[in-house]
Amino acid sequence: MNVGSLSAYKIWLAQYNTQPTYSGKYDMWQYSSKGSVSGINGNTDMNLSYLGY
Repeated sequence: MNVGSLSAYKIWLAQYNTQPTYSGKYDMWQYSSKGSVSGINGNTDMNLSYLGY
C-alpha cells in the first residue's frame, strides 16, 4: 500500500497498545475496545482525537 496516497484523508488508527507503533500520520487513535463509560452497558471503544472538534 502506498501510504502517501492517504494524505488527503483523516486517519483513524485502531491499535490496542499503550502507545501506537504506527509511524505514519494519524488524526485519531483508538487505543481500546474494552473501555467503560457511565450510562452505557458493556464495553466501549476508547479514542484520542488530535483534531480540533
